[in-house]
Amino acid sequence: TPGRGLIYIGCFNYLDTSVGPYGEVAVVVPAVYGRRPPPVLPSIFEGRWPGFGGVILHLPVTTRLTRDGGRVYWGYAKFVADMRFQSTPEFHQCRLDEGGRHIFTLRVVKRGPPLPDRRPLITYSVKDGALVRTTIPQSALVRMALGGGGSSLELGDSHPVAMSIRELGIDPRPVMTRSNLDRSAILPEGEVVEQGVRPLEGYLGVEREEGELVTTHLPMAAPPPVPEVRAGASI
Repeated sequence: TPGRGLIYIGCFNYLDTSVGPYGEVAVVVPAVYGRRPPPVLPSIFEGRWPGFGGVILHLPVTTRLTRDGGRVYWGYAKFVADMRFQSTPEFHQCRLDEGGRHIFTLRVVKRGPPLPDRRPLITYSVKDGALVRTTIPQSALVRMALGGGGSSLELGDSHPVAMSIRELGIDPRPVMTRSNLDRSAILPEGEVVEQGVRPLEGYLGVEREEGELVTTHLPMAAPPPVPEVRAGASI
């Protein structure tokens, strides 16, 4: 709507990578580099729209190695945080904290038919005054649905990252949700598309070797017991 835009918030629990397992949370503003685009359409086509990508506002991770690599080579706004992932047959949930301070909790209800998605994931970041575009090939099986349907975002009270998101005037009810059933991707080197841009370092956090990473899988809630039916009885 006029005066309103989109923001993407995604949580990734990487099980198998070249630098070991770790968690990552992305707070991203979708944008188009170059010519001014029409409304809505770039966010539908995403990586297939010329110049489309996500500007990385915050990218917390659970290890110092992935934080340092992301900041040094791509200029990603990374810091070390704590993540608790929870998965049930009904929803995915991620709670993001730093040193006991709640940043946010994102819950995504599993809705929509499973569909393949091979569109590249494209990011924009700033490194040493240069705008860097990184095109990440990926292959995923994803469930997508319009509307909230029980999905939600709960922001913390005092953490700088939570406050920066709240200041955007974000609606805690999503206009669209996406949950990956499976996903693989390769992070290549980025390309410099412009020089002399403003810095975008994001929140730096405190020095930590690693954050907490907890994953919990819960079974579906047990159905109510079925009453025993005997001959001559009625229910």
